[in-house]
Amino acid sequence: MRTRLIVLIDFSPYSQTLLKLAGKWSKMIQADLLLVHQVPGLIPAFTDSESRQQINAIEKEEALTNLTKLAQEAISTPANITYLVSEKSLLLSLSELHTPDSNDLVLVGLKGTGLLKQIFIGSTAIQLIEELNCPIITVPQQTSTLVPKKLIVALSYRYPLNVIAFNSFLSTFKDSITQVEFISVVASKDIEEESITYLTRLRNNYEGHIPSSFQIFKGENTFDEIKNYVKQNNDAMLVVQKGSRSLTDKLFRKFLINELVFDGATPLTVIPS
Repeated sequence: MRTRLIVLIDFSPYSQTLLKLAGKWSKMIQADLLLVHQVPGLIPAFTDSESRQQINAIEKEEALTNLTKLAQEAISTPANITYLVSEKSLLLSLSELHTPDSNDLVLVGLKGTGLLKQIFIGSTAIQLIEELNCPIITVPQQTSTLVPKKLIVALSYRYPLNVIAFNSFLSTFKDSITQVEFISVVASKDIEEESITYLTRLRNNYEGHIPSSFQIFKGENTFDEIKNYVKQNNDAMLVVQKGSRSLTDKLFRKFLINELVFDGATPLTVIPS
């Protein structure tokens, strides 16, 4: 099955950097590129149907021209690139694009401020993650040349890993990933014992295929410890699973996005549950 890297482009100053990374990754994982842009669709309320269609057509044509030019400037290596420019919401466009038998990865650039930060911190993020059954990779603007060597998988024994989804993601990056580490946050002795049992089983299942380990974080300075740990792994990509505490707990999600992704410049991947 051919892998498709779907890249969301908003024509912000960071778009070219994101496209350079997408071009590099598409070559690395042998993926097709699909560049998606949502036009604003700002049309006066009382515009008649014919004029509305004409305005939409002009707006989309201009956006497609700009998108094509941007891709030609940013992606130096040959790639199989297609384009989608639509007035539909990104959520609707992505829902229509993805099919159960396709190996899609959605790549989104995150900036410290602006719409995309609001999307991936607020309720729209949860809706997007819940609606799509494919990995969503969010990339901070400081990350432009990363070739991920390690996956740091944050999870809990209460939300067992979707092995099929994770194996598919790991297989996609098989030529670059050389290590997997599972991490978990615990708050009590009982939880720690359950976590160690589960993480040990996961490590044992994977270490025959790829070097694997696990780590437990506990105590009053858990967030600081995780942040320092992630900073030490500057060639790593964070992986969480939808439905896990990492996304459902508001405080933990805020820490995950603000401290690790934005400040730590670490890409975050959300895989299906």
